[in-house]
Formats: sequence, C-alpha cells, structure tokens
Amino acid sequence: MNAAAKYLQQLYDEFRDWPLAIAAYNVGEGRVRSARRWAARNRRAQDYWSIYSRLPRETKNHVPYFIAALAISKNPARFGFTDIAWQTPFEELYEVVHIPAPHQLSMALAARYADAPESLLVELNPELRFRITPPEGYDLKLPKGTTDTFVATLESLPEEGRVSYESHLIRRGDTGSAIADRYGLPWSEIREHNQGQVGRDTNLQVGTTLRIPKYEQSRYLTGREVTSLTRQQTVAASGERIYHTVRRGDTISGIATRYGVTWMQIRLWNNLHGDLIRTGQRLSLYSTRSTRVRAAVVTANLPASGVYTIGRNDTLWDISMRFNISVANLKRWNNLSGNTIYPGNRLIVTRAAAELAGTAGGGEQ
Repeated sequence: MNAAAKYLQQLYDEFRDWPLAIAAYNVGEGRVRSARRWAARNRRAQDYWSIYSRLPRETKNHVPYFIAALAISKNPARFGFTDIAWQTPFEELYEVVHIPAPHQLSMALAARYADAPESLLVELNPELRFRITPPEGYDLKLPKGTTDTFVATLESLPEEGRVSYESHLIRRGDTGSAIADRYGLPWSEIREHNQGQVGRDTNLQVGTTLRIPKYEQSRYLTGREVTSLTRQQTVAASGERIYHTVRRGDTISGIATRYGVTWMQIRLWNNLHGDLIRTGQRLSLYSTRSTRVRAAVVTANLPASGVYTIGRNDTLWDISMRFNISVANLKRWNNLSGNTIYPGNRLIVTRAAAELAGTAGGGEQ
C-alpha cells in the first residue's frame, strides 16, 4: 500500500496532473509519455482529456472510476451509500518499532518475539518481499497490542543474540548441509532466514544469494527459549473470554464492529491466516465491560413481539447492530430487495416472528 502510494506520487511529480498520474499508474508511464508526444506534434494540449483517445479502453474507464470512487468516499450518503460497514483504518491496526542498522530481522523471528502469527506481520509489511528487514534500518509494523511483548523479548536477548547478516552466493555443487557446516549454523536456521528463496537441502538454485545470520562472538542460540506472554495471556488481561458462533452472512469486520473490537484482534485470538470464516465456526473473543453491557442491552431491548418500528434516521445497518442480526436476515425476513426503509414502517427482527410470518426461509438467528 505504501509502495503504491509512493509510486503514484512519483508519477504525479513527473506529469504534474493527477488524472495523468492515475492513467500512468494503470497503463504505464511510457504509454502516457507517448500519447503526450503525439499531442505535442499535433499542437494539442497534453492533459488527460486531450490524450484520452490515444489510451486503451481499460485506462479510459479507470480514471473516471477512480475520480468517481474518490467523490463517493468523501460524501457517501449523498450518493445513496448509507449502510456501510466501515473497517478500522489501516493505521489503527498496527504499531511501529524501529529495527536499527545494521541489524536485520526475519518475519519468522519477529512473529516469535511479538507472539503473533507470521502471516499478519507479512500482511502489515508487504514491501518486505523476502520477509526480512533491510540492513539500513527499518520501521517494522507490528499488530496492535504486541509491541510491549516484542520489545521485552528483544531486550531479554543478550548482545550476542542480536543478529546481522552476510551473503552467500550459491554455486554449482553447494548443498544445504555443506553451507550450514561452513557457517556453523543449522540448515533449518538458514532456511528460516531465507523463506521463499530455498527449499530442500538438495534443491538449491545456482545464482541465488542467501542471507546468513551473524551473531556477535559467533554464538548461535540453539534451542534458546524466548520468554514472552502467550497469546491467551496477552489478551486475557484485557477482558473476559466469550464465544461467537459464525452465522451465514457474518464477516470478520462485521463481528468486530458488533463486539467493539478490531478484525486484527479477532484474527490474532483465533490464529486466523485470512478473512475466511465458516458458518458454525466458534470464535474466541475477549470482551471489555462495555462489550458485555452492549450484549446484554441487545438481548434486553429485543421487542417481545419480534417487530420493531423504524425510527427517524434508522438504517438497516443500525438496526442489525442494535439487535445483533445480519442485514441479510433483516432483508429476507421483511421481503426487502434493497436497503431503503422508511420511518414508521415495521420490521421483523427475530426469527420466531419471521416464522410466524412465513418469511424465515433458510436464515439464521
């Protein structure tokens, strides 16, 4: 994400025009330069709309789509987007620690020190193509709430446990065991620092450069037990453990909003490596007092009749959050084809009421 933004800024610095920069991001700056040279030869302006006819169809559509998306994002209600499940802003999902030069750190070790899934660190630091921080220093993004554990673990390592790297170019005849013997390190450790670069001991590609960890005083911490809080200890301190059974239509972001936590926390607590969840799956959550009160209020406020009268400014999303129901069920139970509702109208908000009305269908709740 950060690399994409930098590239877009670089294109703007060249063309000094945002539509041209966006077009170049889509089709490549060479194509845009060529179109502008054509415009100059024909004594035309060199802005995006003047070279529009010289661009591929995909790019002709891309720029207006981008401009439209930008306009909608600034004022979604004006364009009819009212039932939006906003995700937590990306910058609120992580904390930053600086890895100083010349030290480098693999994502596998960083995940171990932070007691967090490696997949999350990789997702938060996509610019690290080889899953290792560069020797010139790096601001490493860690999942929110894991920095204290990470820093405490690093500080518990003696200086001889701090690592920097040297390079080894694989030559014909090299094997993993031979390289390991040369540097006095287990092959499994070298592989861990070169994820995606090497496979089995005998399957090495000539010309590949390996990063070989170097420890001060040549000490390798074989089998060192790193002291850190477990995931359960870390989160248990923040609240009581509760469970949520995934229903049809549930998403991680929707569940996070319902319980007042972040999607990143849900993934950490349940060791999820992506956003895929299954109907019937049981998720562990750690509630705060406000979360437990909110859950109690939802139960207490459900109308006995199972029917709710729509209030002024209510949206389907508001109602779904208020009564812990998915928007899909609300629409199914009330035969709604869209998201438009009107104050004063009545909505079925419980499965029991939907069954009485004959609209329960295959929905849950």
